[in-house]
Amino acid sequence: MKRRTLLTAIAGITATGARAAEPIRIGVLTDMNGILANDMGAGSVLAAQMAVADAGGAISGRAVQVLAGDHQQKPDVGAAIARQWFDADVAAIFDVPNSAIVLGVAALARARNRLFVAGGASSSELTDSKCSPNTIAWAVDNYAIGHSTGAAVLARGGRNWFFLTSDYAFGYDLEAQARDAVLAGGGRVMGSTRVPLGASDFSSFLLQAQQSGADVLMVCAVGQDTVNAVKQAHEFGLTRAMRIAAPSVTLNDVRGIGLEVAAGILKVSNFDWDINEGTRAFSRRFSERLPRHWPPTNLQADVYSAVLHMMKALNSGADPADGRGLAEAMKKIPVDDPVFGKAYIRADGRVMQQLYLLQVKAPGQPRGAWDDFAVLDQVAPEQAFRPLARSSCPLLSAR
Repeated sequence: MKRRTLLTAIAGITATGARAAEPIRIGVLTDMNGILANDMGAGSVLAAQMAVADAGGAISGRAVQVLAGDHQQKPDVGAAIARQWFDADVAAIFDVPNSAIVLGVAALARARNRLFVAGGASSSELTDSKCSPNTIAWAVDNYAIGHSTGAAVLARGGRNWFFLTSDYAFGYDLEAQARDAVLAGGGRVMGSTRVPLGASDFSSFLLQAQQSGADVLMVCAVGQDTVNAVKQAHEFGLTRAMRIAAPSVTLNDVRGIGLEVAAGILKVSNFDWDINEGTRAFSRRFSERLPRHWPPTNLQADVYSAVLHMMKALNSGADPADGRGLAEAMKKIPVDDPVFGKAYIRADGRVMQQLYLLQVKAPGQPRGAWDDFAVLDQVAPEQAFRPLARSSCPLLSAR
């Protein structure tokens, strides 16, 4: 694969008079054309561009440029892009949907002493056994998603579970975390099945769920896989007989499914565009700039918040060429932005944010366009994320 297909300069955002020095370059490594293109993709690149512009566009006279790469959901392609970026002195990589790819990028960032901020993958390992002084986990991880979703659905009467799980690292991890919560809460796991990434026909998998006797179907998938799974579950009649938990479902996915089918789906997230005036203002600006005028997903909001916070650390004097030092500087500064409000970064690299239990509204309930989620409850970060006492992150023992 030629270099030009791996490294694409999307936009250089330059402050007035900041052209003399070598620019600082950051990369958004994402899924531009695959199952997560709508939920991340060009929107994640836009979010990074907005954050750089909102922070002034330059650091000490050095313009900050945003690059974009498409990993095509392939670990070898993702690793190749990351390696070429670091060889070209790219200071930091953001986003990276796909947990299998994210762990490889984290290892490369540590080896090259660059910053990696995971805003797309939710692997719990990033802040557990595979934590790194060069990595910060901005996206809500599978520990928080799985445990919070399991507890919420159990509290609402869902006792017997079946897992429809994407056959790669993300799916395995999310199912494992939710299983722990279900079993700890007195629920039962009636069965599970693994589905190839990008599958179009879920009929054989849904038949297993239908025959299991479960009253909860948890879809451990993302993007178009979630859309296809829920739509076909409805065709099988499962949505009438079972509660549907789809922790990764986004507004864009709900539009693809339709409210008549998606109504009642539960998820836990750190963001919805309509949470407060800060999220609404950011979302208006984002949708005005996005060609299709969709509001941001939580994953795109992760990128905006993370890049904005990195800009604050650089403005405080952190060296962009020292990924470990830059990550440490980011940990020392409290997170405070219009997207997530106040948060902080723990020693293991985990961003501790307020979470929300969301439910897809029924037809007739939305007050306007894109008003598809209702906030049922708030989940404090200390309640949602893995306690440090249960962490095996080696960074903790070094302190």
